[in-house]
Amino acid sequence: MIILTFLNICSINCILYSFTAEYQYVLIEIFSEEWTYMKIEIAEEEIIQSSLQKNFTQYIQMYYQVEQGKEYNLDIYIYPENLYKINQVEKRDCPNNCSEKGLCQKLECQCFELIAGDRCQYDIEPIFDKNKYNVEMIPFQSKIIAIYMQQDDIVDDQQQIRNFKVIVSPSINATIYFLFPFEIPYKSLKNNKLVFDGIISQEGQVIDFSDKFETYHLKSANYSFVFMLQNPYFQNINFSLEFEMLDNDNQFQDFILVIILSIVSFIILLVIIYIVKKRCENMQEKKNKDNQSMNSQKGLLHLMGIVDPAKDQECIICLDLLDQKPCRITPCKHTLHEACLNQWLQKQQNCPICRETFLDDEGYPKYVKTRNQTTTFLNHHLSQYGIQ
Repeated sequence: MIILTFLNICSINCILYSFTAEYQYVLIEIFSEEWTYMKIEIAEEEIIQSSLQKNFTQYIQMYYQVEQGKEYNLDIYIYPENLYKINQVEKRDCPNNCSEKGLCQKLECQCFELIAGDRCQYDIEPIFDKNKYNVEMIPFQSKIIAIYMQQDDIVDDQQQIRNFKVIVSPSINATIYFLFPFEIPYKSLKNNKLVFDGIISQEGQVIDFSDKFETYHLKSANYSFVFMLQNPYFQNINFSLEFEMLDNDNQFQDFILVIILSIVSFIILLVIIYIVKKRCENMQEKKNKDNQSMNSQKGLLHLMGIVDPAKDQECIICLDLLDQKPCRITPCKHTLHEACLNQWLQKQQNCPICRETFLDDEGYPKYVKTRNQTTTFLNHHLSQYGIQ
């Protein structure tokens, strides 16, 4: 499909160029007096070998490498059709008109100061201490300006990087680069310096270049915003550009808000940690009290003597005969099943019959004090079951 389309176009706009290669290159050049869209396509034996196109410009230069002594039949589609030139040349050379505002080095134009472009075709207009610029441009013309600013203009009092705002009337195509001090525009207009590429309108364009900025040890040194402007209209236009550095009040407020939220979040986290810690301590304290209470109950039970009950007497708790199970006697001389008494002590520490408490006012078992038993055996049991 591509080949057929190309052949259809070539039936009208193509240049058929047949030759025997005498040199290593074929040079195809096209130059227009006006700024226009340009494109070159070259086909050999009905196959597109190379294509070169540019946005609006005035000059295109293209080298096509060939094999010496070989015959070639090239179909060359050139737009626009006028002012083209095809020559066989011995070697590659710098673009046309390079020597006027630059020097040819390594097949590239090395431009003089305040000159830019692949052929050194653009004058760079420097702007200092201005916030407005007016320029007249012919249809599709390109122009380069450099706006210089010192570090104090770019960084505010809070050491925050300001944004750069541009307003253009009427709208215009612009490619903007941000350069460090002593970076030369004609050498430094590269993608890693690009901060904006698009249309700037009367509403304005705010440019955030903070990821490109680095502080310089000399605050008086000039950074630069390099504008490559292009008139997209079919008529001469007077353009008005306004630019300013914006204060970062919103950014600073956002920064303060983030700090406040971080502090509040940290305080809430500390409160949560404190609540969880206190709850764990309370649970542990309750567990210890329950264990101590259980140990006290077991201690009271084991301090009550084991007895052989009389026949035909009932346990007041379960109402079964006493002689059917092991029994113990309370300090108040009442006999109960050991298992029943143990269950009772888990809820109460008094006698289920006469309601006399098993502990005195100081919390000691009455069984111990009333019997005045302070032997090693009793002391061992008191410490073993947690009775102080």
